[in-house]
Amino acid sequence: MPISHSQQNTLHLCANNRLAMSLRQQAVQQQAETAAQTYRKVVPMLQATTIQHWWQQWRDDVAFSGLGRLDYQRLLCDFEAVWWFEKALLVVINRGEKHGEDPVLLNPHQTAKQLYQAWQLSQEFLTDDWLQEVFLNPENQLYKEVSDVYQQQLAKHHWFDAVLLQKASLALLEALINEQPAALKAFLPQRVELHGFDDSPPFLQQWLALMAKAGVQIIEEIAEEKIPHSTQLFAAQDVVDEVQQAAAWAWQVLQSMATTKQCKIGIIAPDMQVYKQPLQSALDEYLVLQGAQKFALLKEDDKLYNLSLGQPLNTIPMVQNALLSLKMFLQPHKPYRFSEWSQWLISPYTQGDLTQRQQADLQLRRLQWSQISLPRLLNECVDYLEDEERLLPLILPKGLLQALELQAKQSYSGKLSQQQFIEACQETLNRLGWPGTRTLSSREYQQQQTFWQVLNRFAAMQGLSSEQSITQWLPLLQSYIAEQLHQPQTKGEPPIQIMGMLEAGGQAFDALWVLGLSDQAWPRAANPNPFIPMHLQREHKMPRADGHRELLYAQQINQRLKNTAAQLVLSYPRFSGDAELLASPLLTGFETTPWQKLSFNSIAQQLFTAPSVAPPTLSLWPENPHIEWSLDACGPQVPEGDNAPGGSGILQAQSQCPLMAFLDYRLGAKYGLQQVEETLQSTNQGSMLHRVLQLVWEELKTQTALLALNDDALNELLDGHLQSVFSEARNTLSESLLRLEQNRIKQLCWDWLKLEKERASFINVATEQEVYITLAGITFKVIVDRIDQVEGKALIIDYKSGKASINDLLKTPLQAPQLAVYLHALAQISQTSKDRIVMPLSEQICGIGYGLLHSDDGVSFSALVDTEAVLPKNGVKVFSKLSENEKSEFFQVQWQDLLDGLKAEVVDLARQIQQGDARMQFAKLDDIQYASAYLALRVPEVLQQQAHTEEDAE
Repeated sequence: MPISHSQQNTLHLCANNRLAMSLRQQAVQQQAETAAQTYRKVVPMLQATTIQHWWQQWRDDVAFSGLGRLDYQRLLCDFEAVWWFEKALLVVINRGEKHGEDPVLLNPHQTAKQLYQAWQLSQEFLTDDWLQEVFLNPENQLYKEVSDVYQQQLAKHHWFDAVLLQKASLALLEALINEQPAALKAFLPQRVELHGFDDSPPFLQQWLALMAKAGVQIIEEIAEEKIPHSTQLFAAQDVVDEVQQAAAWAWQVLQSMATTKQCKIGIIAPDMQVYKQPLQSALDEYLVLQGAQKFALLKEDDKLYNLSLGQPLNTIPMVQNALLSLKMFLQPHKPYRFSEWSQWLISPYTQGDLTQRQQADLQLRRLQWSQISLPRLLNECVDYLEDEERLLPLILPKGLLQALELQAKQSYSGKLSQQQFIEACQETLNRLGWPGTRTLSSREYQQQQTFWQVLNRFAAMQGLSSEQSITQWLPLLQSYIAEQLHQPQTKGEPPIQIMGMLEAGGQAFDALWVLGLSDQAWPRAANPNPFIPMHLQREHKMPRADGHRELLYAQQINQRLKNTAAQLVLSYPRFSGDAELLASPLLTGFETTPWQKLSFNSIAQQLFTAPSVAPPTLSLWPENPHIEWSLDACGPQVPEGDNAPGGSGILQAQSQCPLMAFLDYRLGAKYGLQQVEETLQSTNQGSMLHRVLQLVWEELKTQTALLALNDDALNELLDGHLQSVFSEARNTLSESLLRLEQNRIKQLCWDWLKLEKERASFINVATEQEVYITLAGITFKVIVDRIDQVEGKALIIDYKSGKASINDLLKTPLQAPQLAVYLHALAQISQTSKDRIVMPLSEQICGIGYGLLHSDDGVSFSALVDTEAVLPKNGVKVFSKLSENEKSEFFQVQWQDLLDGLKAEVVDLARQIQQGDARMQFAKLDDIQYASAYLALRVPEVLQQQAHTEEDAE
């Protein structure tokens, strides 16, 4: 029956709020159309509501009139009820342990949720004596004991929960029907029309029976049949393919409609959570390309679709920032991980200029503190004294800094009442300026208001603990917020409606697409409650009790779908990852034709494709008239006299891949955000190892002094320097991690010094020597790890805590420029030194190589020396032997000529850097796999181009 013809005192009872709102809008539209044609008296708004809303209004009305009221102190919400079930569960568990029973291994919170669900089901579907059965399994017995404790608490405080309120309401309605039928008539409708109910639970059946007893006419609406003109079936490759076709179809249907204001296109799914994000992305991308929506990443208004599924409040970035702020600053003296500080600092919902906060994040990363407390941050960073590392007062916004200083003075120790806790939350967020100083969008404003409302509702709960600490209140608040859904309000009703399968009940569409109809998703899998006997669940047809019930339920919904829209498309993905899926067996009940795929081009495809023949030199890239292709492998030159970025590191990168060197060093990709790890980074481990050995040799200076130390003295020497080095890392890592790392480095240093004792006599003349050299007109900063004097000649050692081989120094082209550049550095040191020992060393070099200190492989040398006497033989190449070997590529090559050649190759690399050489050229993939700008190298495209070039050559 058309809504406009319904009697005025008619209650339209809907299965969900979405359907109720749709019916009200439909009634207003029909009234407007009628009023435009002829004069019509204004009628009240259509009474379309859900059973929950009707009960609330009815109880208020009869209570206000004095006709009757329910006697209870307060109503527990579901969250409070679960909390009390959890408390009751712990009471039962503790009671059992006292009697010697084995402890129950349960997740208390999740178990309490299932117990509460069992309580609700049993109160609605079962009689009170079901627990008197002769046989109860351990789960049934646990439920009996816990529910008894729960009921005792309710009776003690005179509380109701939702299911007890429903039973009491039904009892009150029945009493009024029997005792005061005439007075009650004013509070009941004359007739009730049901909309969208695929299932009628016992409470609804009892209500309908009472309404019929009171003389109310009950009509289950017969929906106007819309036999589909076409029903199509699409077997998609995967979820992405499925949603892309749905997006293209929705636009096609929208274009075919005479007006988009009155058309209604539905996209639904049994499990819309799986499809929510990919469907939104596909619709946004396709509608932008069609010019139907603006390309605005953050703008949510003026979209052609509406997603009716609420979003968990704790997944909204603004709320996440609020919860993180409360976690960190209600307990300001507690240290938190750097990742949490970083997330809070760079959030758009933190107070102050975003650029300044990002700079603060960058500075904190350089400090490499894995844990930070607010007092330490303020004391060691913000109290700007003489330490150049303490730059935060120059970066943190003034208002934010003042807020943090005030918050650090707050103390919330001891136990707090619920009201005190909420007040502390509100004060903290207001003091910190949440949610930032920028103007909020309409959607963000709604999110903010929802959060405050939820916080107030939490404060209004009187059924929780009377007093407890901050550490107990915070998880409780976080759990409550996680269970709240936020549904933003939209302007009008967009033509494309996205909703779940159940929410679509009773809705009528011009066209409908049903996603995700695989055998895994439809019908739904059974999910019985473990605390109610299975035979009772099947007998009383409880929700999700068994597969048969879910099959019947799905068949009923399928029948409704057949009459929902004139155009119907059914689809399922054939693959989910590597798993192959089949169509739901229920799809055989539809007479379908195969789906004809529509064209779906992404923004990237739209940009880089055009119906034209590609030029032969760039056949991988179709020609686009808007794009001009050119090969440019040369960046701007480095001005003469400038410093080379990255010191000698850029030389190594240039030898491996010029483009990698350009991106990582000259464009600064390598100097992006440093990762802060829970343990020492490999770079910090190497730095500490270098520092300890530097202190050791600054004290010893000669091998003679080393040999004079016995094991106890050597152990004492290492302990002293390790304590000095690791004291700088205190309070940034846990003591246990620092102790493990300190022991590891000590063992490496011990083994290394033992190896040093086996060398020929030497004097250490320089350690961690910093020097600036000029090559090809640009300046390089080089730090030489160590220079020893062996028999009057220089031995250059580069410490490595990772993998390295002296063979790279002998390859053509040069693969170890970072080692070869030390030859230039030694020349610079000799020129500027006034030490008679150091001055001649650049002309008298006996060897160069690596000192390898690796936890797995041990300690060793990998070096190239002029003669055998310089270093122990293991891992050392003797050049004099190579030059005497006729099969060697260095046959009859002089030692000095080799060194000069290495220096010349380093100059060539420096010249390439100075000239801006940025070719995408590499010898092997391993050379570039750790590039900071790896994605910008576009390795897959390069490999494809190389393969295509090889095919053309053949």
